[in-house]
Amino acid sequence: MTEVKKVTKEQLRVHNKFGDPKADDDLWVVVENKVYDLSKFYKQHPGGYDIIEDYAGKDATKVFKDAGHPASAKKEMESYLVGHYVEPRYFTKIEEIADHNQPGDLWLLINNKVYDVSSFKHPGKLYHHS
Repeated sequence: MTEVKKVTKEQLRVHNKFGDPKADDDLWVVVENKVYDLSKFYKQHPGGYDIIEDYAGKDATKVFKDAGHPASAKKEMESYLVGHYVEPRYFTKIEEIADHNQPGDLWLLINNKVYDVSSFKHPGKLYHHS
């Protein structure tokens, strides 16, 4: 089974470019916590491309549900699936981060951002201090 890609708010936000004749379209949207790359589809959208452009890099769940798309449209969307949207997590106590300090569960706080480096494989030699 293939691991599903997790898409962060920052990753989603950069995929909101369209209509620039000098660049390729890059248009992702979120529907029901799933992220879809609609870069090659949005211009053929039967309801008009502008509605998809309005939600480039954003959550379009409400407008998608309100439009009453048929089951066939929902099935077709799966071919554009990029991954699952992961809501940003906010920490109020340093202990929430500090508890993740062992192999397989390691977080780092750098410049007020938390990074989960649990599965990171460092390319350099590891040094152990005694």
